[in-house]
Amino acid sequence: MVGGVGGMGVILQRWLTALVLGICLLSSVVFFNPLGFEVLVSVLAGAAYWEWLRMTLHRTSRVLCIGGGIVLGALVLFSVKQPILGLVILGSAMFWWFCVLIVMITAGGRRDSSVFPTSVLPGALIVLAGGIAICWLQQRGPANGLRLIEFLVLVWAVDCGSFFVGRRWGRHKLAPALSPGKTVQGALGGAVSVLAVSGCIYLIDDSLAETMLSTWLSLVLAVYLMCVVGDLYESAAKRNAGVKDSGTLLPGHGGILDRIDSVLAASPIYYVVLFW
Repeated sequence: MVGGVGGMGVILQRWLTALVLGICLLSSVVFFNPLGFEVLVSVLAGAAYWEWLRMTLHRTSRVLCIGGGIVLGALVLFSVKQPILGLVILGSAMFWWFCVLIVMITAGGRRDSSVFPTSVLPGALIVLAGGIAICWLQQRGPANGLRLIEFLVLVWAVDCGSFFVGRRWGRHKLAPALSPGKTVQGALGGAVSVLAVSGCIYLIDDSLAETMLSTWLSLVLAVYLMCVVGDLYESAAKRNAGVKDSGTLLPGHGGILDRIDSVLAASPIYYVVLFW
């Protein structure tokens, strides 16, 4: 009973933190002007990369990790204003994620997490591309960042569906060499959840009428797949580093990187498919 009460306390803390973060993030999408939102995203990107450096460079000084985070945040601000450079970064990140997906499929459960490169440069590319895509999504499409809000809702649908179904019915491990907690049932729950939510979005949002249903569903499938891949990749990085969480900034959630790994992985392809 004590364990059950403790577990409920952790879950409550987790969801309260998620609720507060969600409200703050959605408010910033709607009410911040482009520059203000870019600054916010650059700060979050810098913090996420700082966590990445702390995981991957065990013997590196704290000052160097903080410096790396500051440089990465500044690169986000710079690249957002350079369309060609930004697109090159997004394309490079998409190619990287495709390579990661191929390795995951071909490696299966026969190899450990060390098969995935989780060093300084991949982390920089992933966080930088995600930051650029998020900023551009807030600036494109219908007013008040609707496309970005819809994207975040899709990602949260994957996370929530995977969490609840996996916690209740999870039996078979999805990729035990990468993440012992992820299950096949949880992954299926995330797929069903995001399909249901995406259908509602398509029916409610009249501005999506110009987008063919097949294109929209293909995009949702790509977002779902990248959410899973991004989550597993960060799990591999944490396993390689021998840590449970990327940080301790968010009560019940770990670090910033733990919460935005799916967003970083899925945002480049979401932006490119919708607007290019």
